[in-house]
Amino acid sequence: MSKTKYKIGLVNFLNSYPFRYGLEQKEIEFQTAVPSLIAKGLAEHKLDIGLVPVAAFHDHAQWNRISNFGIASSKKVKTVLLCANKPIDEIVSIMADSDSLTSNRLCHVIFNSFLNRKIVWDNSNNVDAMVRIGDKAFELDARFPYVYDMAELWKNHTNLPFVFAVWAANKELEADFIIDFNLALEFGIENITESVKKYQDLIDVSPDEAVDYLTANIQHTLDEDCIKSMDLFKKLSDIL
Repeated sequence: MSKTKYKIGLVNFLNSYPFRYGLEQKEIEFQTAVPSLIAKGLAEHKLDIGLVPVAAFHDHAQWNRISNFGIASSKKVKTVLLCANKPIDEIVSIMADSDSLTSNRLCHVIFNSFLNRKIVWDNSNNVDAMVRIGDKAFELDARFPYVYDMAELWKNHTNLPFVFAVWAANKELEADFIIDFNLALEFGIENITESVKKYQDLIDVSPDEAVDYLTANIQHTLDEDCIKSMDLFKKLSDIL
């Protein structure tokens, strides 16, 4: 294993717990934060490597993707939601989620490119809808009359999965480390049930629901369709 110590940032959501498990089992150190702060840390060189929002990756051409693993979904993702008080065709004002970069931009793309609608971002409490991401989204279905899964909306309009986060570095890394790092990630996603057992005290849903979410809703390997989706998202983001 490489002796070089890199500063690594990992998202502190359930969707990344298999990665967390693999890194810990292979004794690779990391720190955790919400997606927007991981991106900030990489941009400010407080981190060397991060599981960063794909929107931030697109905004930093100097960053390099170091893995074919990430966070994606080819159906409902369940934890990236547009929670609304009215139907989607009546929504005008939306509150962004401060934890997010990609999901806020995805919401904007959906309205601008697919629904041909202009939206207003508004942080007041009197909004038509709000973007909510992460583990807190598990509890929101019953609290709003209209809840839209944004990965599903993207899939419906593009027939592609949506990529939420990728592993990126802001510097050149040792080749041996990249190999070890990816083997650790692979080990984690091959042991999802074990990862849920290890972190069950940190998880707000039942172990069965957590395993189902990580296997049925989250895609950790980025295939060719994921790369096509990333390119399309960048293209549509650039015209906002």
